[in-house]
Parts: sequence; structure tokens; C-alpha cells
Amino acid sequence: MSEGLDGVDDQGSIVEPVRHAWELARPDDPDVPAMAHRLLRSISERARSRTELLAAKDRAAQLPEAAPRTRTDGATGERL
Repeated sequence: MSEGLDGVDDQGSIVEPVRHAWELARPDDPDVPAMAHRLLRSISERARSRTELLAAKDRAAQLPEAAPRTRTDGATGERL
């Protein structure tokens, strides 16, 4: 599906104009942190995620065992 210059695609539908343009940041862009900073941030985020995952697993292991689930017929309450 290609968009023409008149804001109408090849199927006759009206298309909104593009409001944002995405492009790769250059290393000399002022809002791109240094490579070392970006790597350390990634390592920190990974360590935090792992810590949160392990904490969640520990909490799940401490929960009491649930009773075995059985399926029932919703209308009669009879076990299937």
C-alpha cells in the first residue's frame, strides 16, 4: 500500500500525513550518552530485572500449596 502525495493511498483511502520521522542517532548527537554509560545502564537494568525475578520466584515458593483444581459444570456444579 503506497501513499501518494495527495494524502490518498492506492486504494482510495484518505491517509493522515506523517507527523514523526525516525532516524538513527549519530554518535556526535548531544543527547546520546557515551557508549560506556549506555553499557553500564544496560548491565544495571539486567541486574535489577534478575533481582526482581528471583524475588518473585521466592515469594511464589513461599505461598501455601493450592488445593487441586477440578473442573465443574457451571450449570449444575457437577464435577467433570
